[in-house]
Amino acid sequence: MTLLIPTYVVFASTLGAIVCSDLAGQLDVLQAAEVEIVDQGVAASSDSALQGLEDQLVQVAKRARQATVAITFDHMSGHGSGVIVSRDGIVLSAGHCVMNPGQEVNILLGDGRKFRAEGIGLEKEYDCGLFKIDAAQLAGQELPFVELGWSSQLRKGEPVFSTAHGGVRNTDRGPYLRFGRVISPVSSNNGFIQSTCLMEPGDSGGPLFNMDGRLVGLRSRIGLASLDENYDVPVDLYRFYWGSLHLKERFQWKNCKEVPSFGVQFEVNTLGAIADLFGFGGGSICIASVDKPSWALEMKLREGDYLLTWNGDGISSIPALNARMISAFALGESVEIGIKRGDQKKLLELDFSEFGDLRSRMEVIQPNRESSYAGKRAVEALARLASATRALEQQLDDYSVMVSCGAKQIPATLVFWRQGHETSWVVGSSSLIERNEVTVLLESGQSIPGTVTNRSQGLDLALIRLSQPALLPQGKLSPLTFSDRPIGRILVSVSQCDDGHTSVKSAPIFSSSGRGRLGIVGKSECDQFIIEELESGAAADQAGLKVNDQIISLDGTKVSSLDDVLKFLRSTVPGQKINASISRDGITIDVEITLSRTNNAAPGPHAANWFKGGKSKETSFQRVLLHDAPVLSSRCGSPVFDLKKNFVGMNIARASRTRTYIIPASEVIAFVDEIVNGY
Repeated sequence: MTLLIPTYVVFASTLGAIVCSDLAGQLDVLQAAEVEIVDQGVAASSDSALQGLEDQLVQVAKRARQATVAITFDHMSGHGSGVIVSRDGIVLSAGHCVMNPGQEVNILLGDGRKFRAEGIGLEKEYDCGLFKIDAAQLAGQELPFVELGWSSQLRKGEPVFSTAHGGVRNTDRGPYLRFGRVISPVSSNNGFIQSTCLMEPGDSGGPLFNMDGRLVGLRSRIGLASLDENYDVPVDLYRFYWGSLHLKERFQWKNCKEVPSFGVQFEVNTLGAIADLFGFGGGSICIASVDKPSWALEMKLREGDYLLTWNGDGISSIPALNARMISAFALGESVEIGIKRGDQKKLLELDFSEFGDLRSRMEVIQPNRESSYAGKRAVEALARLASATRALEQQLDDYSVMVSCGAKQIPATLVFWRQGHETSWVVGSSSLIERNEVTVLLESGQSIPGTVTNRSQGLDLALIRLSQPALLPQGKLSPLTFSDRPIGRILVSVSQCDDGHTSVKSAPIFSSSGRGRLGIVGKSECDQFIIEELESGAAADQAGLKVNDQIISLDGTKVSSLDDVLKFLRSTVPGQKINASISRDGITIDVEITLSRTNNAAPGPHAANWFKGGKSKETSFQRVLLHDAPVLSSRCGSPVFDLKKNFVGMNIARASRTRTYIIPASEVIAFVDEIVNGY
């Protein structure tokens, strides 16, 4: 059979992009998505479309989080993510999470249920993977699941959101929610979706949704250059490969039974593609040969033709062209392709409607295409979000101050005042405000000397008493109100030092203190857990444990699998001393182990470890809110509000590429009240 596009596709796990699974369990990071600022003069409080966008995100995110699962492995630490797409337990994930067809994994739901599943199909080059939950274990249980959308319907600038168990999996926190916009529905990076919806290790295989709550992509990899390099496998490819993904084998599109014969082979104009990569234009794809007879010949394609455009968009990547063709097959579309033949340019219409049998195989899960898809309206609402939040920030700027501390200026929050009272108060990040005598710069331009009167090590807060009142102008919001908004609500970080950030609440309030760590890799074997590797200098190594030791129990809790170890560690904290019972060469040994901190702060080779601003000094808190704004670690201290002008809390730490922590408003106000009431 002549191949659809018989050429190589580079798997982008080298310098171009990095896969986002956490199979080594080495990192704890999350996500951010900042909306582009476009002035359209719309006020947040009166924009019903914007409020509708927020309300819809809250609603559809709830179902999406329920169907998002963590995938853990018997013979290694770390995890990936996936999403349930059918009542009988089909789980879609990234191909590199499947690893080997036939391998068994654990599927963990947000409600605490756990199932065994088998890796079935794995498409290598486009990174598609499918698991199937064991039918006997299901035994009639109801599963939450999501419907498949059509990635080919995505529009540039359209809002999307993702859910995944990134970083260190936490059952109390559940999957994170991330929000962003589509940069390219099918990017030049091997035909993947590119968006601002950020990823981190552990996200691999997690779902990407449109605002209807339908699955449009699966999380695959990130790039090295910027936060905008986030790539998802288009869901249309899963539809296209549906038959092969159920065959319990590795395959590539080149030998996939679904790929029809078009009788054409391509080669890349390499110099043109390089020019296109650097923004000079000129990329094209050349037809190397056309079979006789063939479908391509019927469509009047010829050897030597250069393909220039697809429905008006430039094409210089064979993988991107392949993904576009597959979407066209799926939808039975008629598309217009621009070609260059000799010195002439032509437009050819290619009709894919004849592939009805192929489309019927692809629509196994969702037989009817949804006609009321609201992508255009979502794009329009997202465009209003930037100007609406800009207007909101201007109304709330008086709550954002700058603390001059030597040569540094640090954002902080004006949180307490009394009309006519002689004292005003500011609260900021204690680890950033290193001096006790400071100058506070107000939005109005006024400079007021201040003194740090109290610090909280656990909250990383510093309270500054101003030497004179800082009363708010008439007509501004006063006093602050407080909010505990549901997951998915839009947040606005207000700051004097930049344009602020728009984000969403990503998770419920949780502890970021982390759990204790042993520093081992082990395997579950015949109801025994055997150590296979020890991290040098970590807790287990320091306590004298060795490779091939069997862990019998931890603090009296019987251990027979990796899951038992992880479940035990989730209830511990760094520095905690535990007693372990070990079997070594048939002899039982009791050992005291001092647990180390989860190793999620040390930079490593993965692109997710490197981002502008770096991590904050302190990222361990008992109660934090999480959002996906890329606040620089040196800019923490700024206030956060929702669209209704409620004070949500204060940015306190940048924990990762994708995660910023907020000290909740209730914690901030309680800290201030306890001290101020004495004056």
